[in-house]
Amino acid sequence: MTALVTLDELRNINYQQKNNFSLSISSSCSKPENIFTCTNITRCLPGKRISCQGTWQGKPVFAKLFIAPKRAKTHWQRELSGVELLSNKNICSPELLYSGSTLNNKVYYIFFEFINNSNPLQTIWDTSSAVRQNDLLHKLIDTIAEHHDKGVLQKDLHLNNFLLANQKIYTLDGSDITAFDKTDDNIACKNLAQLFAQFHPVHDQHISPALDSYSHNRQWNSNPFCLNKLLTETKKQREKRKHDFIAKTQRECSLFCVNKTWSQLTIYARKYHSDDLSQLIAKPDDLIDSGQILKRGNSTTVSIVTTGNKQWLVKRYNTKNWLYLLRRAFRRSKALISWKNTNLLKFYGIPTPEPVAIIEKRFGPFRKTTYFISEVIL
Repeated sequence: MTALVTLDELRNINYQQKNNFSLSISSSCSKPENIFTCTNITRCLPGKRISCQGTWQGKPVFAKLFIAPKRAKTHWQRELSGVELLSNKNICSPELLYSGSTLNNKVYYIFFEFINNSNPLQTIWDTSSAVRQNDLLHKLIDTIAEHHDKGVLQKDLHLNNFLLANQKIYTLDGSDITAFDKTDDNIACKNLAQLFAQFHPVHDQHISPALDSYSHNRQWNSNPFCLNKLLTETKKQREKRKHDFIAKTQRECSLFCVNKTWSQLTIYARKYHSDDLSQLIAKPDDLIDSGQILKRGNSTTVSIVTTGNKQWLVKRYNTKNWLYLLRRAFRRSKALISWKNTNLLKFYGIPTPEPVAIIEKRFGPFRKTTYFISEVIL
């Protein structure tokens, strides 16, 4: 059996760690039925919450562990409240099996049934044809209409908070489930807009038929005023999402990693974390010069760089002279501008090479040579 994890070890699990661990869920830690074994961490908010697959009492479960030093119990109670509301309203969701606290009430946990052959709706959406996406959207709209008709609101409405299995949609994330007045059409409209704001603008063409389907399920009288209101609110919420996402591209989070020292700032997308990328970040100039030079200019150098089995397109923004360096020292770097704009194109669903990382060589607050790294499109 894997050694029992300590409180400090749990709180030190980071975004990259996928190690298995075993957790005693009672003082009788010698009994196998009191041991939860994690087999796969699916999401981690370091020091706050861990979501993972595992086994307990010989059967597969999905677990949520709440580990925040001061708010673990509050977060656990909020999750339980939402889960119980879903159950009381007979809304399809994973069954709650067991919950409690351990490690001197510093860690709170909830075990759910593990849904076999299930996938997050976002994963299915990303790999589906347009026809399949349309079917998924209408199925999801029916689910949300059921929520609203039963006075239930999912305040964080996005596709990763739903599972699809056996042609059924399961609602997840009880922490953002709350009751509301189902006769409040304004709240319902804003909640629908939150969903549509998750999609690229090209999918706004589906809003009108989706609203018709929702209205039918809720016995609403759908009209142009409702549609215009929903379209306006969708654009408003998408704009807010855009600003939140762009801010996220420049800070440490589940999607991006930020390393900052006196001499260098590095930002990269976590999904590219690898020894190959680390090698490029450590010695960009050597690899650019030995790579396939596409452009060698005064202001920029562009090269296809190979590390291991991976190719990268690297654009270096050169420092032409000291005057140029001083002029740009405190301004946003061209690499950072490229990083922001490329991620913005991705946000809107506009095809572009995947942004991988930026590097800024620095002397304290002074920016010097900078680099923008993206995938190679051949």
